Amino acid sequence: MADVKTALAQLQDAKFIRNMEEGWKLQTAQEKSWETERRSLAPKPRDRKDILKEAVADIFGEPGLSSYHFQKLKTFRLGVSYNGERIDDGQIPLSIITSEDSFGFQGKKEDVCTESRQGPHYNEVYFLLSLSPEIDSIVADLHSSNEMVKKYDTLKAQNKITIEESALLEAEKKEKSRKKARLSEKVIEALKGGASVFRGNSTDGSDLGKTLENMVKSLLDDVVLDLYPRLQVWARPIKAEYAGELLKAANLNGLPSVFYNGELGLNLIGRDGQKYILNTDAEIAKEVLDHLIKEHSYGSKDTRTGKVLEAHFGGLGYGGDLDMLKLVLSVLFRAGAIEISYGGQRFDSYQDPASHDAFTNNKTFRSALFTPATVIDFKTLKTAVLNYEAITGKTVDVDKNAISSAFKQLADNEMKDLIPIKSKVEANDLPGLNQIEGLEETLKRVQKGMAEECIGILVGEGTSLKESLDIVRRVSEITSERTINTIKSARLASSEMWPAIKERLETDDTGFENLAADLSSCLSSEDLYDRISEIETASSKISGKYSELYGKLHSTRKDAYQAAVEEIKGSPDWAKVKEDMKEPILRGLSRRACESSELSDNGLYCSGCRSGMPQMESDVQALPELKAKARERIAELTKEEKQQRVERVRLSKIYKGSIDSEESVEKVVEVLREHLIKLLLENAKIILE
Repeated sequence: MADVKTALAQLQDAKFIRNMEEGWKLQTAQEKSWETERRSLAPKPRDRKDILKEAVADIFGEPGLSSYHFQKLKTFRLGVSYNGERIDDGQIPLSIITSEDSFGFQGKKEDVCTESRQGPHYNEVYFLLSLSPEIDSIVADLHSSNEMVKKYDTLKAQNKITIEESALLEAEKKEKSRKKARLSEKVIEALKGGASVFRGNSTDGSDLGKTLENMVKSLLDDVVLDLYPRLQVWARPIKAEYAGELLKAANLNGLPSVFYNGELGLNLIGRDGQKYILNTDAEIAKEVLDHLIKEHSYGSKDTRTGKVLEAHFGGLGYGGDLDMLKLVLSVLFRAGAIEISYGGQRFDSYQDPASHDAFTNNKTFRSALFTPATVIDFKTLKTAVLNYEAITGKTVDVDKNAISSAFKQLADNEMKDLIPIKSKVEANDLPGLNQIEGLEETLKRVQKGMAEECIGILVGEGTSLKESLDIVRRVSEITSERTINTIKSARLASSEMWPAIKERLETDDTGFENLAADLSSCLSSEDLYDRISEIETASSKISGKYSELYGKLHSTRKDAYQAAVEEIKGSPDWAKVKEDMKEPILRGLSRRACESSELSDNGLYCSGCRSGMPQMESDVQALPELKAKARERIAELTKEEKQQRVERVRLSKIYKGSIDSEESVEKVVEVLREHLIKLLLENAKIILE
């Protein structure tokens, strides 16, 4: 038989036969060419390492070797590496180390034992194996197959391959699979003949078990509690929804057994007589709380996020699952021992449903920040309760969360009432806006504040808060529509009517000046709402005086302009003006002869012409000029029908008085002007003498 094997090997080396999956086969000329090319593809050291690394990855990628189960309570992923190069990340670091041959195996093991005692590698589990010439041969053969498959797959994709080459390619792929399987078998054999090393202690593979799966399990059974000494506390059969159930529970009885004391319980809920209470001194709860207190004392935030806490308590030393960590933190949160922050909000009461998302949503949990809560002494809590009672007339338990929850509810209710009051005050520019805005700011602080902040506001600002609430309620009660209209009318009387009256009062009439001063003082006073009656009286008198003066001036203007209209209509040439031109000529006069006697809603202007008193006074002064313009227009429209006459004008015939002052000069000029314009309108040619 040995001679047959030798002969077959010689024939294979001479390329006469090939060892195929179905057996030995004589090679054709094309197969010889293929084999020649394949054998020319020798692997480099890097290629050898990559092929062996891939073989190790395949072996430990199998379900029975990719993970480790601890007492059906916890499953660990293996973090496998090969000669220092990471293959997979995991919770148990398993490093596969190779010796180039059996002669160097013992020396390599001693080196690894020394290395495994050192800090960076203290928690690393090693498994050593010795490579063999057979493994090296399979690796070289597999590398050649890899290169041939890669090359001819590329040519096939480019349609540059013959039918014979295509057949050889498919045969090579089958050979490649067979060689990979053969390599895995040989590496597993080498692992069985190897040794494990952990923290300087080594164990032969033959002492760990017969199969590789049994060997790995036996090895990890021995070391898992060294890597995770707190695992027996943190490994419990729990469900993801337990944390949410605790936060939503109306009381603490009837929850899953892991909360209570028992075989697999954590003693997180105990009994005080007939009452169930949260136990923050339970071993696992105290462990987490102490860690948070320590990290908080360092001033660190990053180390207190859910993501980092998950890595810490799920990593070496603990081995806790995410659901277990959330369960413990939910106990601390409900007990008031910690507060949480996420999404720009802080929560210190489990009674706020929005806080539950940090325990029921993994993404939110990992971004949340967990902080030890501040302990508030009984005296401070009692003061907060007394101030709450003074504000509301109701009592509340002397408990941080109970006080905070009741105070937040009060703030919510007051904010709803405050919004329409603020809108009314702003829209009508009423007093009290500063107090309303101050109260609004305080209520918002209560709504957004943590329990400690809410209690601090009650204790430090309780008296002033009550005063602000009383003031705002008074504003709400008194600011009826009638009151608002009274204030608006008074402001109009003070700012618009009084200045117009003041310009037209007799100099010795001081009564209205005092009245206006009193009204202005009332409108700007802090106690405006208590002086409404006084304001209404003063405003009524001022508006009455304004109406009186306005009415007289309006009537004077009306009479003057109506007379001017009649005068124009009575002129000799009026009948000659065409009908469609009469209205435009009289328009400027007619619109100032307003006959309306009613003032507008605000009481400042006539509802018809809407003229102010200065405008009406100006209109009276402008009457002569407007009449003259009307006459000029009539003259223009009728001048073609007139014969021009010559008129000689002497000043002495027009004006008989003396001229001894600036006022008399203006009077003479005005009389002369009117006389000359009248002559021009009559189409006369004027000669001054």
